[in-house]
Amino acid sequence: MRNEGLTGLDISGSSLAAARVSDGRLRSASATTIEPGLVVDGEIADPAGLGAAIGEFFAANGMPNKVRIGVASPRVVIRTIETPVIADRKEFAAAIKFQAGDHIPMPLDEAVLDYQVLDTIPGADTGDPPKFSVMLVAASRGLIDGLLETSKHAGIKLQGVDLAAFSMIRVMYPGDISSRETIAYLHFGDMLNVTLAQGRVCKFTRATPVGYEALLAQLCERVNLTPAHAQMWLDHVGLLAPIESIQGDRDIVLAARQELTDAAERISNDVTAAIDFHVAQESTAYVTR
Repeated sequence: MRNEGLTGLDISGSSLAAARVSDGRLRSASATTIEPGLVVDGEIADPAGLGAAIGEFFAANGMPNKVRIGVASPRVVIRTIETPVIADRKEFAAAIKFQAGDHIPMPLDEAVLDYQVLDTIPGADTGDPPKFSVMLVAASRGLIDGLLETSKHAGIKLQGVDLAAFSMIRVMYPGDISSRETIAYLHFGDMLNVTLAQGRVCKFTRATPVGYEALLAQLCERVNLTPAHAQMWLDHVGLLAPIESIQGDRDIVLAARQELTDAAERISNDVTAAIDFHVAQESTAYVTR
């Protein structure tokens, strides 16, 4: 029987992107735009409308209806914690949930938790019991429920939800680096996603709604442009050419340069804050690139 495979789906505020994978290989990929207002600041605002758009997109491109969806949202947090080594799975899960309350900045009854054991840490002194190093991920239950409702409207079978940070590391991992080397990965789309990884292990991620869509909206409001014209002006002005050498309406040119400069500063501040937070948690950490 032909293996139709699995579809990976990425949802942003302005578009859908899907990749069909089977037998470990990329078979096809497609993208399309969606109507404004279906997704706002990384949150699904209209599950029925978004589901209809996804259903049409999948039908038009022949995508398998078994789907994994990637999420990046301010309502997802990741922490690395240490726990006692417990062999019984149910007891271990209970211990993780008990400790999660001290590390996750949201009520546990409003969160969906998942975890993965990263490593076994030997005791500091002779006779001390070993501990597990555990990656803990928590997502707002409202965020996950929105994905489930959207999937029902789309007629797709949701196989799993993946953190966008994990997929970014899988795609961009440079290879041949020390397992202790820390790299910052950035994605500037409809949101800004800052992810720090030690080797292949995600140590920190944060998504903030200060992405490209917000940049376009601010320029549109400032000089009364349509989104399409705002994008053309941002591409035309850029950040590198001397401002006096750029042709066009001076008010628009100056406004575009200012918005780009402000966006670059916001990105810089977010990256710096992420690195500072990581170093505060692990004093030996050093971001190399």
